[in-house]
Amino acid sequence: MQSEFHDTYSIEISYNLALRAKHQSFAIMYGTEKSSFAILPSYLYMLRRTIPGSFTAVDIDRVTSQFKNALFALGPAIQGFRKHAHPVIVVDGTFLTGKYKGILFVAVTHDDVDMVLSQLERAYSSPNPLLIVSDGAKSISNAIKTVFPRAKHGLCIVHMMRNMKVYGREAINLFSKAAFAFDGNVCSTLTRKLQKIHPGAYENIMKIGLKKWARSACDVRRFHYMTSNAVETFNARIIWARTLPVTSVLEILRSISEKWFYKRNKAAMERDHELTEDAEKLLGEAIEKGAKLRAEPIGSNKFNVKDG
Repeated sequence: MQSEFHDTYSIEISYNLALRAKHQSFAIMYGTEKSSFAILPSYLYMLRRTIPGSFTAVDIDRVTSQFKNALFALGPAIQGFRKHAHPVIVVDGTFLTGKYKGILFVAVTHDDVDMVLSQLERAYSSPNPLLIVSDGAKSISNAIKTVFPRAKHGLCIVHMMRNMKVYGREAINLFSKAAFAFDGNVCSTLTRKLQKIHPGAYENIMKIGLKKWARSACDVRRFHYMTSNAVETFNARIIWARTLPVTSVLEILRSISEKWFYKRNKAAMERDHELTEDAEKLLGEAIEKGAKLRAEPIGSNKFNVKDG
């Protein structure tokens, strides 16, 4: 900032003056930390008023009156999730670097996870069995058991693979193939092979539980939600906003979400196919590949597939 001021106005300013000017400009644009917390309830109230169907919640410590956490879900996201989306929620956190620090979760917040998950359950209540995908954070796992007793908890495969680096590339590849396999027999074959080659790696993943990471063993359909990459990508998108006061962070989340809603709705309305562009491409590739295969029935809903 000092060099920019000198290049523009040919005036030298001290570091402290530049820093004070930066903080003052920051406060004018985004408000102070104190004022941001003060207007948070009003902001969430207006969010519910202007975006029908939206859900908000704020938790305040009853003894100290200190802010603990806040949650909001936009009406279009709630409706879309209930009516059209797979019953899967992916959660992950990113550190806030403002004056009061903290952790921002796209689906939950770090402190008092039980409370926020219970609010999330109210917002996204659905009769369909729910799958929640996250890293191995113990707080999230415990909260899911308490608040979502019917929900299933799946672990991010990428995080598990990172923890297996000590066993080498071969063990990681075998685990990855076993985790992503749709067929339970294929998964069992690969895990037995892993047991012979790397018994330590096998013991660790089985201690976690097959249903936590194997697509074929999950109690509910896991579809292609094997990692928390989607929410990590979202966190990376807002990394620049982590220094802002809390209400400004929420406003940026709202703005980005609404832009995405509009962009995707516009793209859907312009398509003459019921599937999305990516889904249509995958289906086309599967049809092209399947045209070269021959299926012979061998039982009830079972087929033996051969080349040509």
